[in-house]
Amino acid sequence: MLAGELLEVLNLPGGNPNLIVPFGDLTVIPYLKGNAGMKGQPDNGFISILDKDHKILSKLAAPAPVYTDGKLASLGSNTKLFTYPHGILIDDQQSIYVAQWNSGKTYPIKLESVEF
Repeated sequence: MLAGELLEVLNLPGGNPNLIVPFGDLTVIPYLKGNAGMKGQPDNGFISILDKDHKILSKLAAPAPVYTDGKLASLGSNTKLFTYPHGILIDDQQSIYVAQWNSGKTYPIKLESVEF
C-alpha cells in the first residue's frame, strides 16, 4: 500500500484541470474547460503554465491570469482553440502537443516554443 502525506493544494478556481505535467521548473496543466459558474462565458478548455512557486506565468487560449492581493481570480477560456484538451506531451524542443477529447476527430495541436 502506498503511503504519503499531502504536501500542497493548488488553488485553480473556475477551471477543470485534467492532469499536471512537470517540465523542469515549470508545471503545465491542461483544463478540460473553464469559467465554471460564469453564465454567458465559453466553457472551452485552455492550458496554464506555472512557475516553480506554482504561480501562473501564462495561459494558452485564455486571458492573462488575474491576481488580487495574491488570490487568483476564476479561470476560463476566451477562445475556441481547445475542445477538452485531454492530454499533453512536451518534446525536446519544448513544443507542446495537445490531444483533445470529443473534439470532432481533430488531430493533436502542436504549439512550438518561441523566444522573444
